[in-house]
Amino acid sequence: MKLKVFGLSQLLVLLVCGISDAAADRGARDGIYIYSSDTLVCQQGSGDDRIAACTRDIESGHWQGIDLALAYNNRAAAKSAKGEFGGAIADTSRAIELNPKYGKAYSNRGVAKYGKGDIDGAIEDFNSALEYDARPEVRANAYSNRGTAKMKKGDRDGALADYNRAIELDPHLARKLMP
Repeated sequence: MKLKVFGLSQLLVLLVCGISDAAADRGARDGIYIYSSDTLVCQQGSGDDRIAACTRDIESGHWQGIDLALAYNNRAAAKSAKGEFGGAIADTSRAIELNPKYGKAYSNRGVAKYGKGDIDGAIEDFNSALEYDARPEVRANAYSNRGTAKMKKGDRDGALADYNRAIELDPHLARKLMP
């Protein structure tokens, strides 16, 4: 019997593309998580393709807890980017229900609330994101977004303080914040 040896790139293609639904079901039952192409699109895609992939991941039954919260949050980000703020708020709220200290979900819900015109609600969510998430990239975005919300309310000093803090955490934000 001859064994076929696969290179790493071939193995990744087999793992991502070559696993049947039955194998994925077995993996989920055995506590082994198999990342399908839907999972990759849900995490990295955009637009309707991302929304559809996340929906399939959510409805697959393979995910629970923090992993399911991530799928809801990713779908919310895609909905928010399309201006579907109500759906984004519902999805981020579900993500927060599944993981009450999920700072990025609070930040994304704040963006959606801002998009709907709920500036005070947005600021509350950005505050929660800052409370629960220590990652610099999440905190920088929360400060930047909270600064934008404060500016909308006429709080220029508060906005400037938040923008400065965002730039301290992520100097690349300076280009995005400059006119």
